[in-house]
Amino acid sequence: MEWIKGGVVAPEGFRTYATASGIKKEGLDLAVIHSEKPCTYAGVFTKNVVKAVPVVWNMKQLENHECIKAVIINSGNANACTGALGEKHALISATTLVEQMGLRRDEILLASTGVIGVPLPIECLVGGIGKIVPQLSRSYESGNLSAKAMMTTDTYAKEAAIAIELDGRVITVGGMAKGSGMIH
Repeated sequence: MEWIKGGVVAPEGFRTYATASGIKKEGLDLAVIHSEKPCTYAGVFTKNVVKAVPVVWNMKQLENHECIKAVIINSGNANACTGALGEKHALISATTLVEQMGLRRDEILLASTGVIGVPLPIECLVGGIGKIVPQLSRSYESGNLSAKAMMTTDTYAKEAAIAIELDGRVITVGGMAKGSGMIH
């Protein structure tokens, strides 16, 4: 096993980019990760009765579909405890990516982190997706921007990638994560 540079874009076929869409008062707050090929995925979800809209969306995706091709990630607003309006905003988010990338809604996951109980400023998210899609890239810099875009109270971006040989083939795994800061 070898640690390599690249984070979420280290595996072949993954592109990403991030922008400051205005969801947060300042800084990066929106990213899209796209895979050129359908990806098999897994999920572990909270058992709490109260679940953010993106959690419920992703649970339904996993229950009904085997593969995804994109993830929309925003910070600054969790789209949690927002009721029917939050569900509408999730649908608008996914539909925006569908229209701009030619994907299907069932190929999209959502990830939101931030303030709870406040409606997601959907116009910021929609406009931000429009800025991101034309700039999706495999570059290390775009991956690092996306890792930064998912930060809330984190002090640094968390990303990693490894390459490992398995049965004579090199397998590359890349990822990013956020820390938790449950205080506002």
